[in-house]
Amino acid sequence: MVSLERSSNSFLEQLQHLLNHACNQTTEPDQLVDLCAPRLSELLMTFPEDVEILTSQLSWPDEGDQSYTRQRILEAENGDWSVYAICWLPGQYTPVHDHGTWGVVGVMRGRLHEHQMAVVEHDEERDLYQLAPAGICLLTPGAINTFVPEPDHIHRSGVPLSGTPTASIHLYGRLMTHYHAYDVETGLRTRLDVE
Repeated sequence: MVSLERSSNSFLEQLQHLLNHACNQTTEPDQLVDLCAPRLSELLMTFPEDVEILTSQLSWPDEGDQSYTRQRILEAENGDWSVYAICWLPGQYTPVHDHGTWGVVGVMRGRLHEHQMAVVEHDEERDLYQLAPAGICLLTPGAINTFVPEPDHIHRSGVPLSGTPTASIHLYGRLMTHYHAYDVETGLRTRLDVE
């Protein structure tokens, strides 16, 4: 987990309180995103100075890096939730992937593009997935998007070459130490371990 100066960051304190409270109320993914999404948006708008301090403390990719940076900034002691910050430069995208849990994503700086995918066909015997584009969501500062695990939300996120450096915050219903990536051409789904 990344060490950040949190002593006076009310945004992070309120975020931690929100997640603990929500997870004490319910374990249902749809109810958790219903509790967390509007409050995350409110926190992003209520504490702009704290959000800016947080984004300035994050590890940003160097110019020319092929990949974004991903940093765990908060986590529950019991593993019920985790919070990651992702910093993107123009042209950086995730692979097409799922999460296997509920989640809420917010933008702290810049504009994040989310390319959603739909499962057109699933060959259970060979575990192959035929995917098709299902829309693009543009998230600006303070904007929120959510997902639940059944069915898994499959997407690709990032910043187009014409975009600006972007920082997003991701709330998940577990430690995101792995997820599945999808090869759109072959239909193969593979587990990716991260951290």
